[in-house]
Amino acid sequence: MAAIRLWCAALAACTLMAGCGGGGGGGGGGTPQNPTYTVGSYAPPTAYAAHCAVPRSGTDPYTGARYPDVSGSVVWENFWIRSWTHAYYLWYAEVPDLDPASYSTTDTYFQLMKTSGTNPSGTPKDKPDFHFTYATKDWEALSFSGASVGYGITWSIVQPTSTTPPEAF
Repeated sequence: MAAIRLWCAALAACTLMAGCGGGGGGGGGGTPQNPTYTVGSYAPPTAYAAHCAVPRSGTDPYTGARYPDVSGSVVWENFWIRSWTHAYYLWYAEVPDLDPASYSTTDTYFQLMKTSGTNPSGTPKDKPDFHFTYATKDWEALSFSGASVGYGITWSIVQPTSTTPPEAF
């Protein structure tokens, strides 16, 4: 489970800005009121998804689907980072609960949404290789190029089903 959460953290970090590409168009309508911060209260990431400070318009050239972006703000984007971190980040319990409205950029807020904890050896738990972002256009170019990422491990199912129930302890 820890490996899955770590992989998810790396994947989400790579796609942080993919939901809000920036650089063009409008999502129509006015900007909704910013979410309200309550210490220790986390809505699911979907509550904040695609509410972008600079929404894209038109069709995604990689998927052919219309961009889901709607008007939002940096505060909306920061709330998404906070919520996603709490839901999926391996060390979520070690992340400070900081008010997303107190930070004027997603880059600044994202860098704070990680553990400052160290391993027994004294090295950071969340290394720079694990906590980073890509620009949307760079991530899309990588993800649709056929490249694959991983940790160098391959899983195989040796026995997919069992004919006998597991022993009780």
